[in-house]
Amino acid sequence: MKKWLPVIGYTVLAVVVYYIIDVLLSMVFGLWVLSASSKEQYYRYTLFANIIQKAVTLLVFGFWYRKKTAKSKPAKRAGKKISVKSGICLLGIGLFGQYAMSFLLMLIYLVFPAAFARYEELTSSVSLSNSYPLLILFLVVILGPVAEEIFFRGVIYGQLREGFSAVAAACISGVMFGVYHKNLVQGIYAAICGVVLACLFEKTHTIWGSIITHVMFNLGSYLVAAVRNILNHFHWRLPAVYLFAIQILCLVIVCLLIHTIRREPQENELSRSENELF
Repeated sequence: MKKWLPVIGYTVLAVVVYYIIDVLLSMVFGLWVLSASSKEQYYRYTLFANIIQKAVTLLVFGFWYRKKTAKSKPAKRAGKKISVKSGICLLGIGLFGQYAMSFLLMLIYLVFPAAFARYEELTSSVSLSNSYPLLILFLVVILGPVAEEIFFRGVIYGQLREGFSAVAAACISGVMFGVYHKNLVQGIYAAICGVVLACLFEKTHTIWGSIITHVMFNLGSYLVAAVRNILNHFHWRLPAVYLFAIQILCLVIVCLLIHTIRREPQENELSRSENELF
């Protein structure tokens, strides 16, 4: 119990700091966004506000994470690298995981159809058909994943891991990651993704393991949309049973890749006391 108390306290402190930053920036940018005189200007202000908000979060918790790891990471830990095989697995988990997740989205839609209104509104706001597609890609594919991984895996999971088992820490941080998205649809699949990302962080012993997968997962959403647009352009419609089979196949591939990376021996494997946060 004594060991859990400082871990829980540190985790709560990180969450409180995050939401203080979030609330303060939301108040400042909220006034700015509301001053928009047109729908296009409103969208532009919102996009820039989100980029600045993510950047501030990354700077604050990047520094927090750096200070924390500097106390426990020995000099030989600095040379830690992800093997080529593990890197390929991480890329595959992200890419195939995006399409495998569409199967879960279909199930959520069948159970909670009303919840998809909010979800579709959010996804349409980051569509590349809107203005500033390069900025949208930067926010969704690069800045967002890096900031979220630093906070949820680097700071939150890393601290929880000091007092809880890997399974418990992954589940707690995964649920927190789901709640962070603030809507039911994203919350469900983000919680599942959060657990997987925590496991990848645990295995690779570097925040880059989960960052690579998260980046590819978000990029995969645009690749799936691009494939769908191409099929629609040529009026090609795959039967629902084929789409279902592809989703199941992607899910199987993801499971196999996760199994592969779990069995992959890491070069210069370190003891728990020498790992980044645990």
